[in-house]
Amino acid sequence: MKTVKFPLHRDEASLRAFAAACEADFRRRLDRLVDRIAADPRKIIALAGPSCAGKTTTAHRIIARLSEVGRRVQVVSLDDFYRPRDELIADSEGKGEIDFDSPATLDWKKLSAFIDDVLAGRTATLYRFDFVEGIAVEERPLTPDSYDCLLFEGIQACYRQFLDLLPKGSYAGVFVTPESGLSIDEMHLIPEDIRLCRRMVRDRLFRGASPEFTMQLWKGVTANEERYIFPTVLSAHYHLDTFVGYEVCLMRDALLDALSTLPEEAQTEQTRHMEKVYRAIPPLPREVMPEESMLHEFLG
Repeated sequence: MKTVKFPLHRDEASLRAFAAACEADFRRRLDRLVDRIAADPRKIIALAGPSCAGKTTTAHRIIARLSEVGRRVQVVSLDDFYRPRDELIADSEGKGEIDFDSPATLDWKKLSAFIDDVLAGRTATLYRFDFVEGIAVEERPLTPDSYDCLLFEGIQACYRQFLDLLPKGSYAGVFVTPESGLSIDEMHLIPEDIRLCRRMVRDRLFRGASPEFTMQLWKGVTANEERYIFPTVLSAHYHLDTFVGYEVCLMRDALLDALSTLPEEAQTEQTRHMEKVYRAIPPLPREVMPEESMLHEFLG
């Protein structure tokens, strides 16, 4: 694991310089990635990563770069192949919340038929999962002459069950996640801490979820990642480290505020450690975050 060292000088000018350097470094990493993908002749891209990895920003940049070189990209969200919610509720009865990260939540028969049509050059059906109604609805036909590149996006895009539907050598696997940790005053944050911070802040700001609810889900989220996601990391053709060192300064106040509402019984060794580390981190105002920053995924 790579480690970003927090600046020794923590006046505002030094912290702003640190923020600018972090953003510039991330842009270079992302630009190198999308340039390599643009030069890759494979027509299927499987973009995956764990929770709060930064997949949305990466997907947008890949699409923009491919468009620049004249390729027509069709994005397919694997979330649109969820099984009906009433089926998932029935399956989860007595087991707690629906685990949307589990492979069992996808309609693999429908997804397999979609991929078969695509590979055979037939018109396929695009779906959109209606999260209000809890069902997948037919959105429109996808004709073979309307695209020359398919980008499958979602945490499931690195699941073995999905990759086994694609012929060997037919796809480019892209895996994004924070790979670096942070060191400050002899304390450390590991990548899982970074993602939990992003998840807790994002869930509270935009999904109406309390920190307690986020923590209730987090154990299952990480268990699925260890079982289905991280074992496939080495099979990806491209990797992107999405940790942006100064993000801890932007999220500091929102995270500490969220943690202050966490009931004692919901606290864990991880949340207590994060609280201790983030208290040592000085805050930065949102204005230092560029308009195109990946961090908008979590901070708006």
